[in-house]
Amino acid sequence: MCRLLIFVRTQGNLSLSTNRLLKVILPGTCTWTSLRSVEGYDYRTTLKELENVYPLAEEGGGDDPYVNMPEAVRSMIGDEIVIQALGSMIWFVYQISGSPNNIHPYV
Repeated sequence: MCRLLIFVRTQGNLSLSTNRLLKVILPGTCTWTSLRSVEGYDYRTTLKELENVYPLAEEGGGDDPYVNMPEAVRSMIGDEIVIQALGSMIWFVYQISGSPNNIHPYV
């Protein structure tokens, strides 16, 4: 069984009722991490970071340049809010791991 160890969120984006609900649902051992709005990656930076992990397809390799990315990630491209949230998680993993080379197991 997988237990949530760290809950990462952007400060001020959750309502009081959502905070209360999460406090009840999440285990007491779960660490809450609040990122400031200046922390994390924006949409374009997140796509560039993903391209570093999953290189774009070669020219002539088909219509989808993101074919090397997992389907779950590819299906989110175009949704700026979701990709920005993913960028915040990637940024956070970079901070705790100390290296962009350690991101692949998490994405």
